[in-house]
This record gives sequence, structure tokens and C-alpha cells, in this order.
Amino acid sequence: MAFSRHAATSTRRCASAVALLALLVPASAAAQDAAWYSERGDRATFARFGVEGTDRAQFEIECGKSFVTIRPGYYADTRETDISKMRYGIDGEAWEIRSRYARVPSDDGHRVETVIGKDHSLFDALKNGAVLTYGFVEPRAGDEPVDISLSGSARAINAMLDGC
Repeated sequence: MAFSRHAATSTRRCASAVALLALLVPASAAAQDAAWYSERGDRATFARFGVEGTDRAQFEIECGKSFVTIRPGYYADTRETDISKMRYGIDGEAWEIRSRYARVPSDDGHRVETVIGKDHSLFDALKNGAVLTYGFVEPRAGDEPVDISLSGSARAINAMLDGC
């Protein structure tokens, strides 16, 4: 039986498509399970967007005495560069806020943190908006803005505040 170049190309394309589909299905399934929830930690309470019961939180808000710490899902292996500002956009309104990389105690990495007062208009918008878009004001290669739904955020944030 002869194996033509066309058949080999078609087989490679099919294998590539199957491999790509295998990569996309778990990601889209995880995205479908992502939701807002609140969680009490050892020293703080949180409102998180992710898959509850896992360590897959894409976005979290930690409650402080008169402030909240916002942690979008951007990580770095080392504290290679400081961030000047993050941009948070909700329903047509945008905020550019000084942010930094902070060490993640549970691993060897660093995560972006933005600290705002509980009276900041962004905090109110996180509870009442429809869609949040966040990203670096001056993005580096590969750092694309991220959109997440705010459906259910008010319930999670209010529960966080109740436990604060």
C-alpha cells in the first residue's frame, strides 16, 4: 500500500488538530467552572474568581482593616522588575493604579498586588460591574489584558467583608 505525501500531510494536520483540541478542552472546561466565591484563610478572608476548592484562582481580593489587596493572576519567577501601574477597566470606566510584585509565601514566585482603600471607586465597581478587564499599563511581550465576569462578585465580596 502506497502512502502519499498528501496523506502524510493530512495525517499530521489531523494529529495537530487533535493535540490542539486536547489542550483547549481542559482550559475551556476550567473556565466554565470558574466563579466568584469567598474563602476564609488562616489570617485573612478573600473573594476569589476561580475554581473553588482548587488553587486555580485567577483573581483575588484580600480584606484588610481599611483597605483591600487586589491580586490579578500575573506571576513572575523572580522580582525581576517592579510594576509601575496596572489598569483595571469595568464597564467603560478605567483606573490606573500603582502596583508591585509581592512574594507569594506558598511558593518561590511573586504575584502582582494592588492595594486600594475600601472607599475607592474601583472597589465599588468590582461589586456592581458586569465585566472586569485588567492588564499592565505598559505590557511586556506576552502580557495580554484579561477579561473576567463580575457576575456573583457582590455576593463573594460582601461575604469577604463580613468575615474581615
